[in-house]
Amino acid sequence: MILLLRRRMYRALIRLKETNLSINQIALMVGYGNNSNFYKAFREYYGVSPREYVYTES
Repeated sequence: MILLLRRRMYRALIRLKETNLSINQIALMVGYGNNSNFYKAFREYYGVSPREYVYTES
C-alpha cells in the first residue's frame, strides 16, 4: 500500500511540474476518482496541497 501511494505521489508531482494539466486531470491519471481524496493524500504526503505546490514552483 505504501509503495502504491509513493508511486502515485511521485507521478502526480512530475505531472504538476512538467505539464499544464489540471489538478483534476492529474488526480484521475494517478488513480484518484475523487479530487478530495487526492488533495488529502497529496497534502499528507508532501505537506502542501497540489495547488500550493504549483504556485510555489512557478
